[in-house]
Amino acid sequence: REFRILDPADELAFLALECERIGAPAFVPRLLFDQYRRITGDAPKESLLQFYMSYRASLRAKLAIWHLREPQVHDAIKWHQLAKQYLDLAARHIQCIAKT
Repeated sequence: REFRILDPADELAFLALECERIGAPAFVPRLLFDQYRRITGDAPKESLLQFYMSYRASLRAKLAIWHLREPQVHDAIKWHQLAKQYLDLAARHIQCIAKT
């Protein structure tokens, strides 16, 4: 049961990260977090949200890299580029934590 219960802020940060990755960084994050705060009364610290975004980006980079280990990788460049995108995002969000 405990594995099914996640921090909603973590899930929202993951969605925000993906919006950032596809080039729509302002589209969802503020709207989502403002709505989340209004509805739940929960106001996670910005540093926690940045941590979640960095963590999720690192995890996604790891998964992209694992695709390169598959015996029949059809598009290695795609997975390298995706891993780099996620690692760049992870670094950016770690820097945001250091500034807070």
